[in-house]
Amino acid sequence: MRYKTHSFRYGEELFTYEEEFSSLWDEIKVVIESITDEDLIMHFNNNPRASKKSISDSINDLIDERLVNMGWNRQSPIFNNSEYRPTSRNRWWTLDFAKEAISVEVAFNHNYSNQLNERSG
Repeated sequence: MRYKTHSFRYGEELFTYEEEFSSLWDEIKVVIESITDEDLIMHFNNNPRASKKSISDSINDLIDERLVNMGWNRQSPIFNNSEYRPTSRNRWWTLDFAKEAISVEVAFNHNYSNQLNERSG
């Protein structure tokens, strides 16, 4: 799968060159790069969801499957055992994936170039 990275506040540089993070960053890239067009087509066509409008569900499911196979935890709670944890019933704040010192949130429809255009306009 083709993708672009954008380093925000030197995050990519930190993940690339700091030994504590570099192997985990490599795992994320391996997972994303392992997703083929054929994987996406097959998953999309086999998705039972009635209102399929984009391939975002397929991308998310494939990333989920492959990161979990590499030992990543899905839906990792944040603010667990903390005064900041939501108190309402069945309500948890989570991040999509976590392993050791890195947490990942998968998001779609966040167009960085549009954000730049909005700021300069």
